[in-house]
Amino acid sequence: MSSRGVRILLIEGDPAQASVLRDALTAEGDVASDVEIVDRLEPALDTLRTGNFSIVLLDLCLPGTRGLDSFVRVHAAAPDVAILVLAGPGEETLAVRAVQEGAHGYLVRDRVDDVALRQSVIYALQRQRMLEEAARLALADALTGLRNRRALIDIAEHHIRLAGRTKETLTLLLFDVQGLGEINDRFGHREGDTALLDTAALLTDTFRESDVVARLGGDAFSVLMTNNPEGAADIALERLRSILGEHNAQARRPYPLVLKVGTAHYDPLVPCSVPELFERAEQAMSAAEAGDDGAAKVRAIR
Repeated sequence: MSSRGVRILLIEGDPAQASVLRDALTAEGDVASDVEIVDRLEPALDTLRTGNFSIVLLDLCLPGTRGLDSFVRVHAAAPDVAILVLAGPGEETLAVRAVQEGAHGYLVRDRVDDVALRQSVIYALQRQRMLEEAARLALADALTGLRNRRALIDIAEHHIRLAGRTKETLTLLLFDVQGLGEINDRFGHREGDTALLDTAALLTDTFRESDVVARLGGDAFSVLMTNNPEGAADIALERLRSILGEHNAQARRPYPLVLKVGTAHYDPLVPCSVPELFERAEQAMSAAEAGDDGAAKVRAIR
């Protein structure tokens, strides 16, 4: 593992011990590019919030703390940073509890040498990166790389909570790729996957970076437009119509790509839940399929 960019926050109440640990971590140049030492919990929390640290080495028995207090507060301040706890003799039970609460491991001071310390840090960093990748994959659609339904719902819930303070308006657009089953049957599932990938690219190109494009599964996609002024969704859909028309004229596919879209708006003055917002868009699609002329915000885009 390269030391480039790896910053360590060492929270250690004993200055002599902190110096020994810093020397061990930087001796070979294969672990840390920078080790910052803080000897008290409160200034350490301030440093952690403002710094860009890869890992924290935490003394479990800092002055003025008891039990798991120091670990709980550090973990809450930086839940995505790997934490290794440092325990003294007789503190192993406490260290094990810290691991059970989310620490990446623990070291007992009188049982670890410089090599073991550096290896523990490297393993903790590798584990953190694996966890981050697993979390990313859990929120991504495997075929298109877009966010999946779970990720979209989490983001929508966040924006709805935010809208209570900011009065942010939201628009949810649901898209269906029309005739995907027939494409699969006539041209094979590889061509069906191509249609889905084309759709993902077209939606990504059409909407703003601040909008959330997701694949919900099967032939279903969605876009959550955040903080959008009145009429922004209609403008975006006209842009999509133009881009899709160009695609169908130039892509030389054996079928036209046709999208059906249903639109639902979130008004912070008349709030609703995320499931209710989805239900409104789905009901609009159903009304269009039934030939309801009142479903003006549902259309096929060719």
